[in-house]
Amino acid sequence: MTRPLFWRITALTAIAVVLSGCAAAHPPAYAELASPQGDADTYAPGLPENLNESSVRFVGEHDGRSYYLAQSSSGTAGDSVCILVDAPDVDSSAGCGNNEVTVTWSAGAAQYNASPVPESAMQDDWVRISDNLIFRPKS
Repeated sequence: MTRPLFWRITALTAIAVVLSGCAAAHPPAYAELASPQGDADTYAPGLPENLNESSVRFVGEHDGRSYYLAQSSSGTAGDSVCILVDAPDVDSSAGCGNNEVTVTWSAGAAQYNASPVPESAMQDDWVRISDNLIFRPKS
């Protein structure tokens, strides 16, 4: 291999590594929000005005509470996720954020993580609602 060709390959490899690092800096993709919207994806209590109705997804149910995820109607799609909880003991609870979101109310707390929550992290009475959403009842 000639020296100029070696340096070209080395430079291209370095550029590829740098660009792959830039891709990781973008906001996370929220797997649950990527699926097509279906009939179950309707938030019955009425959606807060700042949330995009077409982004609502039902992610699970536990102990009479229904859990939904949605995105803000403003800003860039994919930059935040919101947890919505529909239950008799919840007064229209919603919380939004990036990567990790926690909503707390009188019955407990729900937490969403952009990455799936590993089994090893399931402690202190947390209950899995979906791969990324967990709930801890108030003791």
